[in-house]
Amino acid sequence: MGIDGSNKLTILGPSKTLDLIQNGGIILSNEEVNNDNNLIYLKDNYFNDNSRFTRESSSVKRNGLKSSNYLTVHFDYRNIPPYEYLVLLVKKYTDCWFKNEFITEDGDCGIWIGFMNGDKLENQTRNWIEDTEDYYLDL
Repeated sequence: MGIDGSNKLTILGPSKTLDLIQNGGIILSNEEVNNDNNLIYLKDNYFNDNSRFTRESSSVKRNGLKSSNYLTVHFDYRNIPPYEYLVLLVKKYTDCWFKNEFITEDGDCGIWIGFMNGDKLENQTRNWIEDTEDYYLDL
C-alpha cells in the first residue's frame, strides 16, 4: 500500500512556452531525467492522460496591470513526491515560474515553488499536516 495524493501545479510564463508544456513538453525524455527509474516512473504515471490541464490567458486587472499567462496541471501521485522532476522542468523552461501544491490522504500538505534566477535555481518547500478530524472533536 502507498500514500495517494493530489497535486495542483501552476506554471506562469510566456504563451509560447506554456504551449510547449501543454502540448507534451511536461513529459521529459528518459535522457532528460538522466535515465533515473524513479523519475521515469513519475513522468510515465503522473503526467499522463489522467492529468487535467487548464489554461488561462493574461488579462488586465482592476489596477490596470496585466496578469501573467498561466497553465494549471492537476495530477495524482502515489508514494513519490515530484520535486526532483519539477526541478528538471524549471531548468528546461527557464522563463517560467512553477508552484506545486499537494495534499495526501493522510493530511500531509505542502507547497513547492521553483524558478531560475539567472543561472541559479531558486526553490522553496513548505510542509504541514491538516488533520481535519481535530476540528470536529467534541471537547
